[in-house]
Amino acid sequence: MSDGHAKKESMEKESRMRSVLLGLAYGDAFGYPLENYRYSQLTAQRCEPPIKLIVSDDTQMTLSLVDALDGRTGRDEIQQAVIDGWIRWFHDPDARGWGQTTITAINRLDNGLPWYEATVPDGEACGAVMRVAGCAWLPDGVWQPTAAWQAATTHGGFAAIASAVVATAVLREALSADQPLSALEAAIRCTQDEGLVGGAAGWLAEHPSAGSVDAAEQHLGEGMATLRVALIRAADCLDGFKKKPWGADPSSPEFGGQGWLAVDALACALLCVDMLPGAPLEALRRATVTGGDSDTIGAITGMFLGAIYGDVWPKEWADRLEIRYLKQIERR
Repeated sequence: MSDGHAKKESMEKESRMRSVLLGLAYGDAFGYPLENYRYSQLTAQRCEPPIKLIVSDDTQMTLSLVDALDGRTGRDEIQQAVIDGWIRWFHDPDARGWGQTTITAINRLDNGLPWYEATVPDGEACGAVMRVAGCAWLPDGVWQPTAAWQAATTHGGFAAIASAVVATAVLREALSADQPLSALEAAIRCTQDEGLVGGAAGWLAEHPSAGSVDAAEQHLGEGMATLRVALIRAADCLDGFKKKPWGADPSSPEFGGQGWLAVDALACALLCVDMLPGAPLEALRRATVTGGDSDTIGAITGMFLGAIYGDVWPKEWADRLEIRYLKQIERR
């Protein structure tokens, strides 16, 4: 490969990562102030992006993981850097919006427990999947176990771990696709990929519910089956939402799900991505105007929209984003 070609590839990678991270931050910031409103209140307001874009833990933890993974490919160095990053975030005076599962596990990590003793073994919340974007740029054979393991450091439920792995797989597919893909279709396909399960389970042998890689594979396969149910439920209502995107709340339990659980957060986000093909800004808004976990659904949706459509974000939004996090994204 020539120096010029390598430089071009590096610039393209940086540009796509920026688009993904900006999309995630915008979805997070749009949804963050809406999280405690009922859906009927939100649709009545016809919510527009806030003047000041304030992010939550979704963006903060994503950027922490991106920094931890930067330039690292070895298992030991990745794991230590990720844990160090979680603990730094835990002690950051500006840390915000964290979930109980996350804070319980990181408090244990901060007290010196190994990850397999620190994790919440049945933790199935959305924190496992919302922060996974940085794993998509790791080499093949590294991204799979990293995506699974970073989730397992806090959320030990295997459906949550599966959600993180599948989200990363779909993100990678979107980044390399020649044209926009059906995100729900890709995700459903990934839940049946035995090679993906095997590749992701390699770092989970010490999981408190496993004890071996084979056991971890079995449990992860079960988590994939749980995720598949949620994704199929979302896919079954996709045609109706394509016809009438604002006709109902996509985070209702009979559709995508409210997003408090990782499987529902991913399913609802992908439903929002797919229901408005070719309209990424409206899809992002659609994701944040929900009666569920609006910031997390918005963050995950924005992540995928940035991967699928690239730099579609209005320039003025960057001026409204908190400067600390804009600078972190611009350093990518």
